[in-house]
Amino acid sequence: MIDPFPPTLNLRIGPNCQPPVLPTYFSYQEEHNSFARATRRCVGACRRRDSNKGIMCPSYMATNEEKHSTRGRARLLFEMLHGGPIDDLWRSAEVEDTLDLCLGCEGCKSDCPVQVDMATYKAEFCASLQGPLAPHVQPIPWA
Repeated sequence: MIDPFPPTLNLRIGPNCQPPVLPTYFSYQEEHNSFARATRRCVGACRRRDSNKGIMCPSYMATNEEKHSTRGRARLLFEMLHGGPIDDLWRSAEVEDTLDLCLGCEGCKSDCPVQVDMATYKAEFCASLQGPLAPHVQPIPWA
């Protein structure tokens, strides 16, 4: 037979956890300039699913799907950066799909007890997915 781990084992990230250090477009000073640490801010308290208090994620309210909640998005970003089932980093179709409906309203930041800023995380993902954007400077033909 098999000898499974107890369900209470491995619930926390260990002290030896070394997520990849990736170049980022935004500064995460509260998280020692680490996007990976910033994605761990969501502790899964599930406060965002309580529709009677404060601002709630509009895309979650419309779809009622966990992947479109702040917690669901934070979890996918966490898995993307920590070698979970999603391991193609910035090219992850799953993460792109779930962040696509984020409106960037920052309701999550104002209501969340740990101030998860999904709008910034989405901007980070999109900027890293697109790569550096050069300004489109064209000479004016009549000048």
